[in-house]
Amino acid sequence: MDDTSRLILDRVGAIAPSLDEAMASAILQAETRARGLDHARFPHYRPLSIRQDVRLTLEAQGGA
Repeated sequence: MDDTSRLILDRVGAIAPSLDEAMASAILQAETRARGLDHARFPHYRPLSIRQDVRLTLEAQGGA
């Protein structure tokens, strides 16, 4: 493995726990807010909601 690969793996390993936690929380929040919405009519709602929640969580942690 070269130096660049080691550096990438090191950096990803450092942020993985925060990102995993932010994603899990965002998915649960999006599903709660989307309850009752027809996914066929609003297919964009969950992904946009998840992205927004992950960003807000990481910004609050000082990670974005």
